[in-house]
Amino acid sequence: VVNNILYGTAIGGPYGVGSIYSFDPANNTYKEVFNWYQFYNGAYPYGLQAFHGLLYVTTVDGGKYSSDGSLSFTNPVTGGQSQLYAWDANNPGPGGSPMSSPTITNDAQLLCMTSGGGSTGQGVIFRYDLHSNTYTKLLDFTGPNGAAPGFCSLMIPGQLQILPVRIVQFTGLLTEAGRVL
Repeated sequence: VVNNILYGTAIGGPYGVGSIYSFDPANNTYKEVFNWYQFYNGAYPYGLQAFHGLLYVTTVDGGKYSSDGSLSFTNPVTGGQSQLYAWDANNPGPGGSPMSSPTITNDAQLLCMTSGGGSTGQGVIFRYDLHSNTYTKLLDFTGPNGAAPGFCSLMIPGQLQILPVRIVQFTGLLTEAGRVL
């Protein structure tokens, strides 16, 4: 929610690879904010988080390398988009195919997970510093500690997060519909 307007992502849209939309509940107004139109920009958005007037989005496919997804931000007023990071299927170490919403801390640290890539191909937890534009892999999922997270967010103590439902096998950090696993 930004200025009482709801924002979301959808797979599909006019070009078939995804869109960001807004909905103003005060007057039932729906508007397309951004439409992905080629894989280079990212494709199939899965998560969105508003921070300081911008919308941060992960896509599970496409991106700079047209393969394993991207992290970008969109200005909801102008519709302009900039790609911050792209995963490359030829270099799976940093992760790939994020299927979760970013969580952003008060000090502009974006935290998120990928459902693939990493040292075992089972995903990673990463941090993207919005001040320095630096990507850091924080944890590799290995199976025993969890695998292929998706449709969820990381929880930050003291900050409310609304989580879509999907089981993630990573005890203690994640939740399923508000319940600590």
